[in-house]
Amino acid sequence: MAERELPVVTVIMPVRNESVYIRRAVESVINQDYPSHLLNILVFDGRSSDATRTIVSYLVRSYGSRITLLDNPRRTVPFAMNRGLEVTTGEVVIRLDGHCSLPPNYVSTCVQRLLSGDADAVGGRVMAEGEGILPQTIAWAMSSRFGVGASYFRVGGEERFVNTVAFAAHWKEQLQGVGRFFEYLRRNSDDEFNFRFREAGYSILMIPRLSITYWSRASLLHLAKQFLQYGFYKLPVLLRHPKYVSARHLLPAVFIALGIAVVILLIFAPFWGLLLLIPYILYLAGLFAYSLLSRFARSFKHRLLFPVVVLAMHVSYGLGFFWSVICLPFNIREIKRMLFAGAGKPKKDKK
Repeated sequence: MAERELPVVTVIMPVRNESVYIRRAVESVINQDYPSHLLNILVFDGRSSDATRTIVSYLVRSYGSRITLLDNPRRTVPFAMNRGLEVTTGEVVIRLDGHCSLPPNYVSTCVQRLLSGDADAVGGRVMAEGEGILPQTIAWAMSSRFGVGASYFRVGGEERFVNTVAFAAHWKEQLQGVGRFFEYLRRNSDDEFNFRFREAGYSILMIPRLSITYWSRASLLHLAKQFLQYGFYKLPVLLRHPKYVSARHLLPAVFIALGIAVVILLIFAPFWGLLLLIPYILYLAGLFAYSLLSRFARSFKHRLLFPVVVLAMHVSYGLGFFWSVICLPFNIREIKRMLFAGAGKPKKDKK
């Protein structure tokens, strides 16, 4: 296809404290096989306290106008996306995190599928990686069905249409037609937007051979904080889009609620408390069996760490969701604003 027929693509990168990975993330975009004069990057720095901003400034000097460094005073992804959509000149928009790297053909493949009309948004599979035993185990957990359930863009599978996908390429006009990202959602804003995108009549295609490298958290504390936020902000997303509710969204919170019930019953009605322990025993047995028998483990140390990592993910998510239910009356104004916001313009029929 002639270059004059190709759209300008803008990659919007909301980042904060990504000094370890930001250079490889930006250069994975710079090194795309897409025409360089049709590809630009907007890096929104969320007031980083490490060397992220310094590194990006160096990259701006190295690569010139292809990279623009902007401020993100609210330090959130949805603010960066809304601001990016206001200032970008690109016809196609891709969001990318600062701890991710794209394969060289990512932009060209996504644009080709958009132009062909195969789908209205196109993304790839997120392949978690880690440097060290614990980060590698975290990456394994975040790519396993035991860890994240049937999250297709994480666990892979065949090419298919999906409810949501990370780091997809969208037409800017369609993004703006669907509406702004909800800035209340510090996490899960992309999930919520993609649900709204589909409800407006658009389709989202996942191409698993487009493998995006995602560098996992390096500590259990950071992982727990991440999943605590995932759980906390999942409730308002599901209230807005109840038809997308699935067991994997609710089970961790149910287990937290049952755990509280078990503690109470063990004190006042030990028999029923012991009976309610059975699901936990089965869960732990399944978790250890998966860890010991899985062919994806790199070493015995990874097998030993896997149950700890998955427990940290599930318990943190469940606590976050449970806490979100408790805090619902205090956040009702923002959540009501989400619930009653417009659903976006419906997709026009193809001629």
